[in-house]
Amino acid sequence: MNTRVFGFLWRAVLLAGFVAFVVAGLQGPLRLALLLHKGAYFEAHKEYTRAIAAYEQALELRSQVTPHLRIGEIYLAQGRYELVAQEFEEAHWLDPSSDEALLGMGSAALALGEEGKAIRYWNRALAVNPTNAEAHYRLGRAYLGRSQWSAAQEELEKATRYGEGEARFYLGLLLAREDRELAILHLEEVVEKESALAEGAAEVISILEGLTGAEDEASVAARLGHMYLGRELPTLAQEQLTKAVSLDPEQHLARSYLGYVLWSLGEYEEAREVLREALRLQPESALNHLFRGMLNRSQGWLVAALADFQKGLELDPDNAAICAEMASTYLEKRDYLAAREWYRAAAERAPREVEFHLLRAEFHLEHLLWLEDGLAAAQTAVALDPQNAVAWDLLGWGQYLLRRPEAIASLEKAVALDPELASAHYHLGLAYAQEGLNDKARRAYERAIDLDTEGFYRERAQEALKEL
Repeated sequence: MNTRVFGFLWRAVLLAGFVAFVVAGLQGPLRLALLLHKGAYFEAHKEYTRAIAAYEQALELRSQVTPHLRIGEIYLAQGRYELVAQEFEEAHWLDPSSDEALLGMGSAALALGEEGKAIRYWNRALAVNPTNAEAHYRLGRAYLGRSQWSAAQEELEKATRYGEGEARFYLGLLLAREDRELAILHLEEVVEKESALAEGAAEVISILEGLTGAEDEASVAARLGHMYLGRELPTLAQEQLTKAVSLDPEQHLARSYLGYVLWSLGEYEEAREVLREALRLQPESALNHLFRGMLNRSQGWLVAALADFQKGLELDPDNAAICAEMASTYLEKRDYLAAREWYRAAAERAPREVEFHLLRAEFHLEHLLWLEDGLAAAQTAVALDPQNAVAWDLLGWGQYLLRRPEAIASLEKAVALDPELASAHYHLGLAYAQEGLNDKARRAYERAIDLDTEGFYRERAQEALKEL
């Protein structure tokens, strides 16, 4: 072989080796990037099981912060709080300067009931990055829950400054206590941006504009209290309802709702005292008996609760809500026959209210009792509200339990109406499996696992997958 040919071949070998070396060097980073992209895609579509698998594969290639952060956020969305903290803690260990890791550690602490610890983590996140809008927003919401109005306002204002959209809505609600005009300006901006909170902001604006100034201060406080209660802001509701009652002892409805709010905040003795006074002043108020019955039941005093509900029905015989509470109390006593009759009574008293038919259907079908009654209640619910995914889910579940061939069609309708309804996916998986459609069943179970935030259907779907 002449020297020229040999030199050409040698250069070709060297070039091939160099290319192989470069490709091998790039394969890791390229594959890592692809796995992270794949995980992000599945996460955005709430296909959490597949997203976690992709992120875990990425961690096998290289231990880094991003996959731990993403898995932590997924577990948080799924309500799997026991797993959330370890992912964010691992991310924090890998990068102590990650404000996102500290933010997640705070969210995990809050989910586990450790609010003080959560606040400390969020403040640490802000020490790392003072412009973290989400940390300011979460602190603002936490301070709202603690009735620390000035601190809440300061954090919510910073959150809006740095770009957190939801913060402006809650800032407007907070400002409504003392400066309704400024509150309306913030809420109008929420409406203009057409965010998910726009409709709620418009409703609050309408309420605030309806306070013309002709009302006395106690009446204004009472209306604001009811508004806050409807927006699930119990501490603000408590403040305003307390103010209304203290300014005008004749604000009987405000006093009743104050008792309810105190109960919802876990202030049981205070709630009992307020409701005792409410009943002294208005012994013929069915609402007071309803609220005290709910308080008694929450403390395990079931006989006392039933007595209150019974008295409430004597005062207001057509009250379907009290019938439903009677049913729930008998269900807690495991007196299923009595619960059956009271769920039926609730639906009969409010035949056009879909919620009571849903309660009745759920009682029968989830407890596997008098299935034909449950199916009939679900059929009524669907007829009343054909776009109600829960109604279609219960209908399909009843049809499945009774071996009706239309079960799959009903459950597929439920999923089409609400693709994030975990119970419908689980029930559909069972229906598919019953028909031998194992691939479809597997996919339905995976979606139930992805979407369930309480664990009930997730655990059952995981077991069902093992049986396929």
